[in-house]
Amino acid sequence: MWDSKQAVISREGEIYRVSGPVTIENVRGVIEEGRRVFTGEDLRVDLAALKNVDSSALSMLLEWMRDAAGNGRHLCFLNVPENLASLARVYGVLDHLPVEA
Repeated sequence: MWDSKQAVISREGEIYRVSGPVTIENVRGVIEEGRRVFTGEDLRVDLAALKNVDSSALSMLLEWMRDAAGNGRHLCFLNVPENLASLARVYGVLDHLPVEA
């Protein structure tokens, strides 16, 4: 049974996919799961399947960016949903996110 508070990080080839909701209720666990599963020097994270995000999802991306930089990794985000991009615009960080078109 699907838990509406659950987000999942899966890997397909060289791309990590984050799906489900990322809100204040579960963001800490999603951040930690990313830290656990992200491997390699070139991290590509597809966000197309994110649902029901709030500003904590933006903090997740920033946290992963800090982690990647601290570990000498290259990180980019793919398919940033418009609701998350809109939040990033409001907070003035959209231009700082490593987004691949």
